[in-house]
Amino acid sequence: MRWATTSAWIKRETGRGINCDGDEVYQKRKRVKWLAQLTESGVRRRAESLYQQLESLDLIVAGARKQLLAESRKQKATRLLRQMPTLGPIWTALIIAAVDTPHRFRTKRQFWAYCGLAVVTRSSADYWFDKKGELRKSRKPAATRGLNRNYNRRLKKIAVGAKSQIEPWLAPLMTNRMSSSYVFRNESMQLRQTENK
Repeated sequence: MRWATTSAWIKRETGRGINCDGDEVYQKRKRVKWLAQLTESGVRRRAESLYQQLESLDLIVAGARKQLLAESRKQKATRLLRQMPTLGPIWTALIIAAVDTPHRFRTKRQFWAYCGLAVVTRSSADYWFDKKGELRKSRKPAATRGLNRNYNRRLKKIAVGAKSQIEPWLAPLMTNRMSSSYVFRNESMQLRQTENK
């Protein structure tokens, strides 16, 4: 409902030639500015009613968020998941809501497939006929075709979001680690050369 209200606002404004990029349109402080751009009284009244809908939806979303966090605090897994650097309280609550219990999955591989992170391989022409007419098995390995398509959308979004948050944080560590290992290797090679002389 909230998404429908905001998309209705964007459609109305872009249809009138008003550029409304970003989230400035939805901020309470800027509403007078946006309403002033609407010259027709009927259009302005419809926009004001959309703003009222948006305000009521904001209250509902805030209440739902409080309930979600309160329920997730009751779970023991919350403390464990919150130790991960990229998982905040909302993502932790959403993971707990989606997974329910880890005992649903026999193996880690099943859980990764449920999250949409399982690698899919496809193969065709596994067998072929040689010159003598005998059936032979192909030696080519199955080709990787990306990630599975049947997955929980919420968990995939959380996994991708966590990856995008951790990459900038992890990149300097990896470059420092690589450069320090390079320096260490060069120093150890120099030590070996001096010992051999």
